[in-house]
Amino acid sequence: MPQSNLKHIPLASTVPGWTETGGAYHPPVTTYTSKTQIDFTASIQAVDLATGRIHSQQRIAVSPSRQVSSTLGAPEFPSDTEVRELAVGMARDQVRRMLLPWTEKRKLIFYDDRNYGMKDAYKRLRLDDAQGALQKSMEALAAAKADPQVRPKFLGHASYNVGMCHLILGNYQEALPFLKAARETDPKHKIYAGAETECLGAIKLQAELSRVEANSAKVLLDPAPAEPAWVEPPRAAEHQPKAAPPVEERLEQLERLRQKGLLTPEEYGRKRAEIMQQL
Repeated sequence: MPQSNLKHIPLASTVPGWTETGGAYHPPVTTYTSKTQIDFTASIQAVDLATGRIHSQQRIAVSPSRQVSSTLGAPEFPSDTEVRELAVGMARDQVRRMLLPWTEKRKLIFYDDRNYGMKDAYKRLRLDDAQGALQKSMEALAAAKADPQVRPKFLGHASYNVGMCHLILGNYQEALPFLKAARETDPKHKIYAGAETECLGAIKLQAELSRVEANSAKVLLDPAPAEPAWVEPPRAAEHQPKAAPPVEERLEQLERLRQKGLLTPEEYGRKRAEIMQQL
């Protein structure tokens, strides 16, 4: 079952104050960083739905993050939605990398009858032109259906070829009606039956992968956690200025931060009260 944990991480680092050779003092500079991170994990298995055999399995773990920094106060945290979408994309890429290397050699049967132009479709397929083979197979099927004296054998071959072209192109839903039509011409035909079974298995696998992606996205849309409180970083005592700035200067700086939207009303009120207590 996919799991995710969205976090808002406040960070801060201080560069100590220092004094120039000429005596000019540079006060400490604190950089505030707001980081949004999501930890997403899931277990994925590639299963042959016909036999239940597990072809591959893998644990997916991604932890994308976005962050912004400011020396004027705590900045807004990056968008939760952006980080969630980033995690979905990274997880989807890992699933695809897991499945794409899975290759299995299969024997492909394609009919090259001279009747109705099926041999032309076969020649296109030999040239790795699956789209061209599909076009020629469609033409062959149309010609077979237009012949009032067509034999069921050739109608089955033509329908089967169209279905196989769709299957090769990954159009599983489009392939199924043609493979069913081929089987209707000869219900006991083992090749037709096997092709239809393969197609149904591919459709189920495709649906399962879509379900996994949908579940992953749903988990990543969990409500965001409560905003954490900012904690002031420790100051380097050996380089602190001898005296704090005047109260008026500190209040003016606090007001500038509020006007720029870098402080919430609650933070502004709390910090102002702390300064006023020092009078």
